[in-house]
Amino acid sequence: MRAFAYFFYRYVLRLGLPDGQAGTAFHLLQGFWYRYLVDAKVAEVFEDPAVMSCYGNLEYVREAKGGNEAVPPSGLDVVRHWRSRPFDRDRFKWGWMPHPTFFVRQSVYERFGLFRLDLGSAADYELMLRLLFRHRITAAYPPQERHPRQHEISRCASK
Repeated sequence: MRAFAYFFYRYVLRLGLPDGQAGTAFHLLQGFWYRYLVDAKVAEVFEDPAVMSCYGNLEYVREAKGGNEAVPPSGLDVVRHWRSRPFDRDRFKWGWMPHPTFFVRQSVYERFGLFRLDLGSAADYELMLRLLFRHRITAAYPPQERHPRQHEISRCASK
């Protein structure tokens, strides 16, 4: 359902239809293929009952323009690589957080609370700080190069 909602938003409401065949391919890949893969990977990590949260790497992409350069087979250009690392509580002291790919079990939100929207752009950092640093929930980091079942679970109380 999430994948269809995203596709509908991008393709219909945000007027992706006039983008032509390349735009259609881009919106289909982003809406269905990519969202489905992310959801499947997160669900597999959460099969382990000890995992309370997880995060991973991210590639920011945009539709390839072509021009003098060859267009990649996916039709997408990677414009930024976000590479994370296994969780370490001490990194929070320096402003690090496992953002922007942070997933949390619903039971954790029910126990420790939701985003504090009154904090504006700091709401995500406050949430991660509260959950990972203060309440010491577990965090799994499954780098894409490894099988999802081989994730590293960090008990946030370890340091």
